Amino acid sequence: MDTKILKELKRKLDKGNPVPLYYQLEKTLEEMIVHGIILPGERLAGDVELSAFLAVNGRTVRKALAGLVEKGLITRIRKAGTFVREKEEQCSPTVGFFYFKEAEGMMVKVAEYIQLALSHRGYDLKIIPFHKDYYENIDLSLEMGKKGLKGAILVTMPGERCRAAIKNLDKRKVPYVRFGNAFFTGELKAPLVRGNDRQATRDAIAHLWRLGHREIGLICNYRGWEPEQEYRAFYGGKGCRLEERWRMSIEFSGPLEQWQAMPGPQIVRGYLAANPDITALMVEHLPVCIEVFRQADLVGRRIPEDVSVMCLRTIPDSRLDPIHPQLDAMLLPLERMAEEAVEQLLRIFRNGFPDREEVIMMEHPFRPGETVCTVSGNARKNNSGKILVNA
Repeated sequence: MDTKILKELKRKLDKGNPVPLYYQLEKTLEEMIVHGIILPGERLAGDVELSAFLAVNGRTVRKALAGLVEKGLITRIRKAGTFVREKEEQCSPTVGFFYFKEAEGMMVKVAEYIQLALSHRGYDLKIIPFHKDYYENIDLSLEMGKKGLKGAILVTMPGERCRAAIKNLDKRKVPYVRFGNAFFTGELKAPLVRGNDRQATRDAIAHLWRLGHREIGLICNYRGWEPEQEYRAFYGGKGCRLEERWRMSIEFSGPLEQWQAMPGPQIVRGYLAANPDITALMVEHLPVCIEVFRQADLVGRRIPEDVSVMCLRTIPDSRLDPIHPQLDAMLLPLERMAEEAVEQLLRIFRNGFPDREEVIMMEHPFRPGETVCTVSGNARKNNSGKILVNA
């Protein structure tokens, strides 16, 4: 191994960086191999030599090299040493991530987490965003074969075509895991990894209730979905009045730009005007939350003084600058969901296709804001000015 390469490795290791040294070393060596700085067939320096030259412990070196072995980039031969594999031997197995293109804002972040989890285990990721008519035109199992995929992480959509395509994967025992949406639960055998929307709704409405709210509205994505079920069940358990007009389903879960291109602003403005009695509002989808903030002033409603607003699901790094004060929200645990989806898929690779469905639900609890303001003598929840994160 050339001394210049060793010096470059040492230069790139930053012991002040919070990223673990083994991972820095693994990624630097990977880049050098991929870009041809370290050539196929070349022998790497031994563990002891690398450890001494880089001034890191042997465990750091071994862990970095183990990651490269798992990715198929190097091979370790007993009593001979560690060698860079030939190009034709370096092809890593590939997993596909299929998601609805309209939800790209969230799914790009999910893809990043999936890619990171896969790369640590020696797999590549191919991203396949699709439109509404995707399942009308393809055989999903054949499409996976054409793309050279060993398995897939899928976001399902409502509709018979999607149901048939997914059931065909089950029939052929093609390795896949469902992510996010709970469509076809109970009908399939592959695992489903998702957020616990029921618990998030229960936590949010119970918190608003404790703060004295009794007229709580709900704007949900689809009629009959879990947030609406929990909302109705909560009021039923309390034996309190629930006005049907407080609940609205919008049949929408796309990006903010698409919502604004539709009659979205008028829908929200109409809802707020028709419900002057609500003191709190739970909204399932973030772009609709943003629209609530924008439209409230137009109907004479102040946020948070007149109406406290909570979003039931949002994602890390959401664009919230249109909102002032910032929104209280439940934060979807996307990173943990992505890691779990990868683990479930690798389990199928190891153990074969499952005999029954397993639903893995990730909690997304919140940290409630502490500020309470008094309006007309009633205690009302004020927004905390920060995104609520996992406690």
